[in-house]
Amino acid sequence: MSLPKELEEARQRIQGLAREYGLDFYDTIFEILDY
Repeated sequence: MSLPKELEEARQRIQGLAREYGLDFYDTIFEILDY
């Protein structure tokens, strides 16, 4: 399951900013629950 468009755009923006600052990070997997 992919992220909603808004969250995917935010993920890409945050990842880009982090890389500009030379940060490296582990992949984080979020689960969206409906309860």
